[in-house]
Order: sequence, then structure tokens, then C-alpha cells
Amino acid sequence: SNILDADVLLIHSILKNIQEIVTHDPILLAGELINRLKNIKADYSEHIENLYAQAHDWCKLYGAPVFVPLSSWLNSIPPLIISILHCQDGVNKIAPTTYNQHLFCTTKNHEIWMYHIPSKKLV
Repeated sequence: SNILDADVLLIHSILKNIQEIVTHDPILLAGELINRLKNIKADYSEHIENLYAQAHDWCKLYGAPVFVPLSSWLNSIPPLIISILHCQDGVNKIAPTTYNQHLFCTTKNHEIWMYHIPSKKLV
């Protein structure tokens, strides 16, 4: 099966945000993944759910105590969704421009569209 671009971007963003934490203590990687995925995993593909389950299983099987953030009273990380654009004909691929002001989309009809992200308008 294929991993979706959104999944890759999500994991890239998470790893970028926890880089300093995990550099100091690599054992915290699974717990950080659990904390950041627990409330948003349903919004992404089954690959994210599998990663969440693998991180949880690793924490269970690890030989020493590991912090696993499962309680609802722990502050969760806000969703990584910045903006939502509705595309009429569906999209096959997307690519943001260098400064993330515009987004190129290829449609199922083999057309290329460009959206202005802040205004959410088709250019």
C-alpha cells in the first residue's frame, strides 16, 4: 500500500518538533509520537493508526518504565492543520510553492490548478 503525502508531512512535522527532546533522550520517541497522534490519528490514513499502535506496543514491551501520555488531563498538541482548501474535482497530487503562499494541484481530469492559500482562492 502507498503512504499518502499528508501522512509523510505529518510525521515530518512531528519529528521536526520533537528533535531536541529525542536527541537528549531517544527513549521518549514512542511517548512523543503517542502524545502527538492520539487525538488526530482518526483524521489520517491507517498508516498513522499503525504507527500509533506500534509506538504503544513498544512502550508496553520495553524493559524499563516509559512515560506513555494516555490520560485525558494531559494537554495534547493542537492539530497540524493550518488551512483547508476544497477542490471541486478532487486532487491527485499537491505541491506548495517555496514560501507556502500558493498550492499547485493536479486534478483527476489532468488539469493543473493554483490556489492562493491565505485567501483560499483559485488563481
